[in-house]
Amino acid sequence: MSWRPLRSWWMRILLVLTAGAVVLAGTACGSRDNDLYRLRMCESGGNYHMIAGQYGGAYAFSIYYWHAAGHAYEPYTAPPAYQDAVALQLLNSNPHGAFPGCSAKLGF
Repeated sequence: MSWRPLRSWWMRILLVLTAGAVVLAGTACGSRDNDLYRLRMCESGGNYHMIAGQYGGAYAFSIYYWHAAGHAYEPYTAPPAYQDAVALQLLNSNPHGAFPGCSAKLGF
């Protein structure tokens, strides 16, 4: 399945707000940009389209988590800015639970 153009106006607004949050968060916390980069490289080698069994995307999101949290489609089909925003939210709220192997390895 590929990322299709968003048909509903609210999904477009959500995507714009999420991308804006990534930009603002990066401006406010420059170190989090580096953390996201390191985490992305650890989880998938930086591949936003990575598929590994029950996990996908640049941050190896659990497909079950992705859908339970209300995200559309599959994580590996979401735009990079959207994946970054979701990862930043998880990194700020629960890095050990969301990224157990890499958060320990990277010292989060």
